[in-house]
Amino acid sequence: MPFNIIAAARDLVAADTVSARGNAAVIPVVTRLAGACGLPVELLPEGPRNANLLIRLPGAPARDPLLFVTHTDTVDAGPRERWTATDPWTLRVDGDRLYGLGAADTKLDLLAKLAALERLSGRSLSRGVAFLGTFGEEIGLLGAKSFVRGGLLRPRAVACGEPSSLRIVHAHKGYLVARVRLPGGGGEVREVCSRTFTGKAAHSARPLLGENAIEKALVDPLAGVVRVRGGQGANSVPASCEVGLASGPSPLPLDAIRRVIARWHALVAALEPRSDGRFSPPETVSNVGLLDASPAGTEILLDARLLPGHEPARLARAYEEEVRALGGAVVFERDNPAVWTDPEGPLVSAARATSRALGLSDAPVTKATNTEAAAFAGLCEAIVFGPGESTGNAHSPNEYGSLSQILRAADWYERLVLELCA
Repeated sequence: MPFNIIAAARDLVAADTVSARGNAAVIPVVTRLAGACGLPVELLPEGPRNANLLIRLPGAPARDPLLFVTHTDTVDAGPRERWTATDPWTLRVDGDRLYGLGAADTKLDLLAKLAALERLSGRSLSRGVAFLGTFGEEIGLLGAKSFVRGGLLRPRAVACGEPSSLRIVHAHKGYLVARVRLPGGGGEVREVCSRTFTGKAAHSARPLLGENAIEKALVDPLAGVVRVRGGQGANSVPASCEVGLASGPSPLPLDAIRRVIARWHALVAALEPRSDGRFSPPETVSNVGLLDASPAGTEILLDARLLPGHEPARLARAYEEEVRALGGAVVFERDNPAVWTDPEGPLVSAARATSRALGLSDAPVTKATNTEAAAFAGLCEAIVFGPGESTGNAHSPNEYGSLSQILRAADWYERLVLELCA
C-alpha cells in the first residue's frame, strides 16, 4: 500500500462530509491518496459543495467497465456526548478497531479500493475498471443518481461499498422517505422550561435495535407543549428529543402529529407481502427520524424499508390522502427500488469465486438497508460488499471500522477484477 493506512484513515475521518454540508472537504484528501497510487482523479462537480470523484484504471480498456462505488458523505454525528470512544472527526485506533464517523460507513472502504487499483495498474485486462467516490448517499443517493444520469460511462457490473463484514450482498430492500408539513397557528409563546427525552440511536433499517426518543416524547401526556425538536433526519433512529413547555394549553397540533406518524406506521405494516424470509428483519419497517414542531409549523420526516414486490407509488398515494385530510402536505424525497441480483449470474458467481479463493464465506446474503446499488438497478448487475460491521454500528455513536477487514477487502477487490476482467 503506497500510503500509511492509519494516517490516511485519520485524514479521511477528519474531513467533515456530513451530507448536508457536502463532500468538498474530502476531495483534496482523496486526490492526494490517489496520486500516491499513480491514479488520476476526475472531478465531476455538482454545485460548490459536492462532487463525484472518478478514477479510471490507467491502461485498462474503456469497454464494459467494472465500477467500484464508495460514498464519501456521512450521516450527522448526533449528540456529541454519546461519542465516548472518540470525537466523531478524530480517528482513534484501539487494536483492530478504528473509531470515527464514517469509519465503517463508508470512508475507509475507499482505502481498500485505492490499494487494489494501485496493484492492478499495468495489468493486461479485457475490460475497463473504474472507481466512483460519490456524494449525498445518505440523503438520497444524490451523487450516484447524478452519475447515472450523466452517462459518462455505462458499467457492465457495479460493486457498491457498504459495511457487510466482507459478505456478498446480492439483494436489499427498497426505500421511501416522506417529509410532512402541518400548518402552525402562529403567535408567540413564552417557553418557561424544557424536558429532554432520551432514546438509543440505531440505523432506521433496524429500528428495534434502537429506542426512538421522538416516539417516547409523543407518548408522554405533557401539558403546555410549545416546541418539540428531535432527530437528525431520515436513516437514523433519534436518540434525543427536546420538548419546550409553557403554562396554558399547547398551541401545537399534537393530535395531528401523532396521527400522521401512526398512519405511516400502519400503512407500511399493511403492505403485501407482509414479510420476506430472505431478509432480516423479514418485515417492512418504518421510522420517524425528525420532528420539528413550533407555533410556526411542524415538519416530520418518516421513512420505510420496502420489500421486493411493494409499490412505493401506491403507498405514497394512500399516505398523501391521509395527510391532506389532516390539513397537511407531504413530499416524497426518496423512492429507491429494492435490488435483487441473480445469485447465479456472472457478477455474483465471480464474487463467490473471489471469496472462496480468499477463505471468506461465499454465500450471498441480503441487506435490510438501501444502498447505491439501487441507483444502478435496471442498468447492470450490482452487488454490495465492504469491510466493517453494519448492524448496531453504522449511524450510531462510536462507529468503528476494522483494520484487518480493510486489508482483506483490498485483496478481495483486486481478485474480483482478475475474476471478471483478466
